[in-house]
Amino acid sequence: MRGVGILEPSAEELFAGSKDPVATEAVNTVLDTAGIEGVEAMVIPIAGSEGQLAIFTVDANASAGGISTQAEAEIFLTDTLSQLAKANRENDLGIEHVAIDLLGDSGENLLVFTAPQVIVEAYAEGTISRREFLSQVEIDFSNLISAAELRQLIEEGS
Repeated sequence: MRGVGILEPSAEELFAGSKDPVATEAVNTVLDTAGIEGVEAMVIPIAGSEGQLAIFTVDANASAGGISTQAEAEIFLTDTLSQLAKANRENDLGIEHVAIDLLGDSGENLLVFTAPQVIVEAYAEGTISRREFLSQVEIDFSNLISAAELRQLIEEGS
């Protein structure tokens, strides 16, 4: 049934082991340096691949101090994505995919989306437009794994 997309693959089928502490620290350092509060990153290996997945858990009250306009937010986002792409390249983190898990006030999942790292980098570098970037973002993560299942697996492995 999984082969025809009726059942989701399990976390054990998608991810190979516990989080990568070096890559996780490198990504969280970029977030801290950028002044982003309320976002926690975790980097984990992808099963059957040399690459890794960077998961950003964002709480409803996350902030980046001093941003008050859409234009400022856009600049801040592209600057932060550029720094994350640079950290990935310079530290050979192997991040191939990025997922963002947006949590509500009581910790419930409001939205989860994912994109290939090459698309994130292309947007950060300005080689594709915001529209092109958003057209490549998957806004349904349920075909991979539920966020709750992933968190439980990671906590058990750490």
